[in-house]
Amino acid sequence: MHYSLLLLVSGLRTYEYYLPWLLPILVLLIFILFFFKQSRKITKQQKWINELEQQTTHIEELQNRSQELDDLLVKYETQKKELDNALAKLEEWDKLVPELKEIARLDHDINTPLCVVTLSLGRAQKVGKEQNDEALLTMVDDIFEAVNRIGEIMQKVAVLKKSPLISYKSGGQELSEERGTV
Repeated sequence: MHYSLLLLVSGLRTYEYYLPWLLPILVLLIFILFFFKQSRKITKQQKWINELEQQTTHIEELQNRSQELDDLLVKYETQKKELDNALAKLEEWDKLVPELKEIARLDHDINTPLCVVTLSLGRAQKVGKEQNDEALLTMVDDIFEAVNRIGEIMQKVAVLKKSPLISYKSGGQELSEERGTV
């Protein structure tokens, strides 16, 4: 029994020897376990942060693309409006072209009688000078001025004949500047 008592006393002494180290070792083990557990949480949080950053980057790219598409859509709408306006102007022009062709034909229809009137005025002027009739000469001069004004106006209308957009028929032939033929 003595031996067991000795063993008990020696065990107590061993226990007393290790007891002061046991608490710091336990604290160290708890700290290490806590550190590993926290590091796993931090790692998970870092992964989440990385995923969020990637998603944020992806969202920013999508927003940029969306903005580019919005800009393109605005440009498209602007161009569409411009084209619609141009089409409306072309439709208006198409309505005017027949009237302008008619005006271009009037040039010939008016110039021919003006030539006859001018020749007749020349004869009337000659008669007025031979008979020394001032009233007749005054009327002839007034008519000459009116005929000259009409002639100037018809020269401005003649510009329509030269327009490549308006072709007209004269004497059964169609004239067109675009083709350069008569």
